[in-house]
Amino acid sequence: MCPDTDCSHLVICASQVLANDLDQGQNGEVSYTIAASAQSDLFHINPVTGHISTAAIMDREVWPQTQLIVSATDRGSPRLMGSATLTVIVLDLNDNSPTIPLPKLVRVPE
Repeated sequence: MCPDTDCSHLVICASQVLANDLDQGQNGEVSYTIAASAQSDLFHINPVTGHISTAAIMDREVWPQTQLIVSATDRGSPRLMGSATLTVIVLDLNDNSPTIPLPKLVRVPE
């Protein structure tokens, strides 16, 4: 669990990103974002800490893997930004029961 999340629903901390900015004061303070994509709504990033958590129930059979572009922007003037691509691999969970297809007709001898 991420330390800065509400525990009223299942949230999994996927990762934490940390940007380094050697400037001092607000020029060195960064905030984090995830670039919009088809799967970016599945995740949330804390703009202050960089903790990335799930924002939806993950299902490996639907989304086995995704890539997120994470950006860090400083508070200087002009604002400077750096970004990185984070690959998220969803691990499989035993969430599917086995099924037995039944034959239509079974014949047994007397």
